[in-house]
Amino acid sequence: MESLISLLPSLSRMGSLGYFLAFAIALAESLPFVGLMFPGTFIIILFGFFASQGYLHFRILVWFVTIGAILGDAIGYRFGVKGKDLFREGNRFLRPTYLEKGKKFFQAHGEKSVFLGRFIGPLRPIIPFVAGLSHMSWRRFLLWDVAVAILWSWSHIALGYFFGGAAAVIETWFTRASVFLILLVILLVLLWQLAKWLRPFFRISKSVIRSVWSGFMDTPEIRGFLKRHPALTAFMKRRFDRTNFSGLPLTVSLLAATYLISLLSGVIEGVVTAEPIVTVDVRVANLMYAFRDTGFIRAFLWITLLGRRDMVIIVMAVFSVLLVLWNRKSYILPFLVTVGGSQLFASLGKNLVHRPRPSIAYYIESSFSFPSGHAALATALYGFIAYFLLRTAKRRWRYRTLVLFLALATISAVGLSRLYLGVHFLSDVWGGHLLGALWLVIGISMAESTNRRPKTETRDLFSSPGIRQVSIIAIVAVPVLWYVYQGRTYYPQRATVDRTVQTEITDDVVGAFGRLGLPRYSETFSGTNQEPLSFIVVATDDDAFIAAMDRAGWEFSDPVTIENMTRLAGAAIMKQSYPTAPMTPSFWNTHVHDFGFQKQTAVGSVRSRHHARFWKAPIMTVDGESVYVGTASLDIGIKWLVTHRIAPDIDTERDVLLGDLSAAGEIVVSDKVRFVDPVLGKNFSGDPFFTDGLADVLWLKAD
Repeated sequence: MESLISLLPSLSRMGSLGYFLAFAIALAESLPFVGLMFPGTFIIILFGFFASQGYLHFRILVWFVTIGAILGDAIGYRFGVKGKDLFREGNRFLRPTYLEKGKKFFQAHGEKSVFLGRFIGPLRPIIPFVAGLSHMSWRRFLLWDVAVAILWSWSHIALGYFFGGAAAVIETWFTRASVFLILLVILLVLLWQLAKWLRPFFRISKSVIRSVWSGFMDTPEIRGFLKRHPALTAFMKRRFDRTNFSGLPLTVSLLAATYLISLLSGVIEGVVTAEPIVTVDVRVANLMYAFRDTGFIRAFLWITLLGRRDMVIIVMAVFSVLLVLWNRKSYILPFLVTVGGSQLFASLGKNLVHRPRPSIAYYIESSFSFPSGHAALATALYGFIAYFLLRTAKRRWRYRTLVLFLALATISAVGLSRLYLGVHFLSDVWGGHLLGALWLVIGISMAESTNRRPKTETRDLFSSPGIRQVSIIAIVAVPVLWYVYQGRTYYPQRATVDRTVQTEITDDVVGAFGRLGLPRYSETFSGTNQEPLSFIVVATDDDAFIAAMDRAGWEFSDPVTIENMTRLAGAAIMKQSYPTAPMTPSFWNTHVHDFGFQKQTAVGSVRSRHHARFWKAPIMTVDGESVYVGTASLDIGIKWLVTHRIAPDIDTERDVLLGDLSAAGEIVVSDKVRFVDPVLGKNFSGDPFFTDGLADVLWLKAD
C-alpha cells in the first residue's frame, strides 16, 4: 500500500493526462500485437485505486477506459478482416496456437464470445481478431463489444476504487458476518484467478532462481569457502536434501513449528497477562453481539458443527477407513496423532488458563474458553485431509488450488462461527488455529518420514474397482447424512445474556468519569481515540431518551441487517432518502454504540445526514435517572462505498443537536464543561476533525 501511495504525487501532477494514459493502456490491452504480453488489467485496477484517493474522477475514468477498450477491439477486428497471415511460426506475439485457441472459443460460444472473451486474459486480444477473420457482422460485433467494454471498465475500476480505501474501514466492519462472508467469497475468487495467472510466473521464477543459485555456487569465492569448511558444507547439503526426510522436509517442519510455537506463546502470554489483546477481544465480542441476526445464527450453528467433537470423530473414522481402501495405511497414525494431539492440548490449555467464556455467548458451553477446541480440531482435521489429497492425488493445478481453498474456507468458517455465536473470544480462536496448525506440522512430518521409506504396496481389500467405488461413496455418505441430521436437530441450550455493569450512583456525572476511569473519547476497533465525547445526557430511561430525540427531529437508526444494508446501498447509488439508515459502528469503553440517531439535511439524500451516536454509561443519578454519552457529526458524502465522509467541524454539529433539543423544549437544565483539551485529529476512516473539547451536559425533562 505504501508503494502505491508513493505514486500519488506523480499522478496528481499529471492532471488530465492521467485519463489519456488510462485510455492508452486500455487500448494497448486490447491490441493483438501487445495485449498478450501487456499487464493492462492490473494497471486499470491500479487507476481505480488512484481514483479512490481523489486524483481522478471515477465516472470520467470509466469513459476513457471504455473508449480505449472499444477502439483497441475495433483495431483487432480490422486486423482480423485481413486474414490469418499475421499469425505465423516464429512470431513471438502472434503465435498460431493463440489463434487456434481463439477459433475454438469463438466456435463454441458464437457471437457471445466477444462478450465472454473480454474477461479471459489470453483470449481478450485474440477474440476481436477472430471475429473479423470469421466475417462477423461489424454492427453485431460493435454491439457486443460496447456492452462488454462498459461492464469490463466499470468493474475493474470499481475493484481498484474499493480496495483503495477499504483497508482502514475494514477494521470496523470486517466482523459483521454478512460482510465477512461476502469478502471471503471475493477473496477466494481472486486467489483462484491469481493462482492461475501466476502459475507460469512460478515456473519462470523457479528456473531463474536455479540459474542464479547455480551461478552463485560456482563463483571462486564460494567454492573456496566450501572447501575450507567441509563439515559446514556437508551439514548444509543435508539440510537442503529433498530426497531424504531428514533434509529439506525436516528443516521446513522445524522452522514452521518454531514459528507457530512463538506465535502461540505470544497469544498465551497476552491472555494470561491481560495485555491489549484482551480489550480487542472484548470489542470483537461486543460487535458480534450488536449485529447478531437470527438467520445468521442458524447458519453459523450449522458451520460450527463441522468442528464439534462427535462430527470430528465420525469424519476421522470414515477417513481412516478410506485410507485403508486407498492402500494408504501409513497415513493413519500421523492422522490420528494430528487430531488427537490437538484435542489433548486444547483440553490441557483450557484447564491451565481457566479463562471464562464471554458473557454474551449465544448458548451454554461448560468448558473453559482458551483455546478454542473447535478451531484447533478443524485446523488439524481438515488441514490433514487437504494435505493428503494434495500429497497423493496426481491432479492438475486447478484441482490442488480448489482443495487448498476449500480447506482454508472450512477452517476459517468454523473459527468465525465461534466468534459470531459469542462462545469464544478472538484470541481463543486464533490460539486454537495456531495449536491445530502446530499439530498439523507434526502430523505431516510423521507422514513424510514414513512415506519416504521404501515399502511394499498392500493389496486392495476390494479387487473390483466398481465395488470399491460404490463402497467409498457409501462410506462418505455416512458423515454427510449425520451432518445433515445434526444440522436439522441441533438446538443447544440458550444462555442468558447479562449486560448489566457496575453502576455508580451520583449527581456529579462529570466527576464520575475520573472516579470510574471511563474514557473521554470514542474509540476505533483497536482502541485508538477518535472524536471526544461531546454530550453527557441525563434522562429518565431509554424510552424517554429515544422519545426526546424523536420529538427533536432525530430518528432512531435501523439495525444492520442484509435487507437494510441492501436498501442503504440502493439509496446511496440513486441518491435517495433513507431517514433511518443503518450507521457505521463506533466504540466507547469497548462497547458498540447503543443508540444511533440521525436527521436528514436539505439535500434529502442518504449521502448527507446529521449523525449522533450514544452509549449508556455505568452512571445513575440519585433519583434513578440514566446517563448517556455521545458524539455527533455531519455526513457530507459516501466514502469507499461503505461509509460516510464527515465534516471536520464537529462542534457545529454538537450545537445543531443542542439547538434541536432546546427548540423542542426537551432540556430542563444544560451546562457546558471543559471535558478534554482542544483536539485536531482523524477518525477511523481518516477524516480530519477539530473541536474545542467542550461537552454539553443536559438534563432532559421526564415524560
